[in-house]
Amino acid sequence: MHKGKELTFVDGVHAAMPTMLGYAGIAFSLGVVASSISLSPMEMLLMSLLLYAGSGQFILCSMIALQAPISAIAVTIFMVNLRHLMMGFSASSSFSHLTLFQAVGIGSLLTDESYGVLMLQRAKGVGVSISWMNGLNVASYFSWMTCSVLGVFAGKLFPSPKQFGLDYALIGMFIGLFVLQFFSQIKEWKKYVLIIASVWISLFLLLSVVSVYLAVILASILGCVIGVCIDERI
Repeated sequence: MHKGKELTFVDGVHAAMPTMLGYAGIAFSLGVVASSISLSPMEMLLMSLLLYAGSGQFILCSMIALQAPISAIAVTIFMVNLRHLMMGFSASSSFSHLTLFQAVGIGSLLTDESYGVLMLQRAKGVGVSISWMNGLNVASYFSWMTCSVLGVFAGKLFPSPKQFGLDYALIGMFIGLFVLQFFSQIKEWKKYVLIIASVWISLFLLLSVVSVYLAVILASILGCVIGVCIDERI
């Protein structure tokens, strides 16, 4: 990556390569699962095009298989993907003078993995541009759509992705992103210990008064607020 000039769309595509490889395995697995509940390649394409949420799409497939009502599916997926709102707020601080169109474009394609890559770039002290972020998001988006559709075609050939280790692809990618980000920010370990401790303590206290899903969301929001406050003081 270039430190002396603004990063381009192509630089963003290059940064997306590890994410695209991770998506290949997990999206392929999703396609196999979708095939098992008789979804067609076109239906899989529309799901990935409009929803574009790994966990949400797996949940959607399982709830379709259970013949759950549409209202229950909508509420469940909304709650699962609510974290994207927090990621969007955090990511927006990396860009100045965003127009509404640019903000919607970046936010609608932001995922856990692309957010992790963005945070890694920030941790390295490398400035990012809107073009770079679009390259990262768009490349990851097309990788997910393509591989999920291919998974549907392959679903009839092998019904279980676990026999190829594809179910571990997303976990492995998360571990890689975490390790890279951890070592790039190890000098600020005290700040992260404080944030993690506050999240765990608040989660423990909240579990006694609210549901586990709401407790996780509220504890995560608290961790984000504490992190922002610490950064503002620094």
